[in-house]
Amino acid sequence: MTTRPSLVLRIGDRPCCLDARLVSEVLRPRPLAPFDAAGPAVLGAAIIRGEPTPVIDAAAALGLPPSAAPAARWVVARPGRRPLALAVAAVIGVRPMDLDQDSAWTLDADASVGFLAWNSDVLLLLRSLRIFEAACP
Repeated sequence: MTTRPSLVLRIGDRPCCLDARLVSEVLRPRPLAPFDAAGPAVLGAAIIRGEPTPVIDAAAALGLPPSAAPAARWVVARPGRRPLALAVAAVIGVRPMDLDQDSAWTLDADASVGFLAWNSDVLLLLRSLRIFEAACP
């Protein structure tokens, strides 16, 4: 078993985990410029560390129902040359997890999204940020 630091968070009402190595920082939401020409999962853009950064509604990008409350945190990542921010309901913390465990179920063809058992919960496992990158214009 190989464990890695994983960011445990809540997207909509679903507990999720993401390899912490993909994350640059976690921020409180900032002023946002709406961007109506973008897809439905794009909330707008914000300046983060001097760069215009698309802010993605993580629940909408995953096809999950929205949280009852507005996003409490933005999880900032840089999957490629440009950053993106995921608007999430909550960040629970960093925990060591076996993201490659045999019991993880894969939900998509490239194995970037699946389910993982953690304590008595079932977490949505995000192995990459491809699904969020696809939501960006």
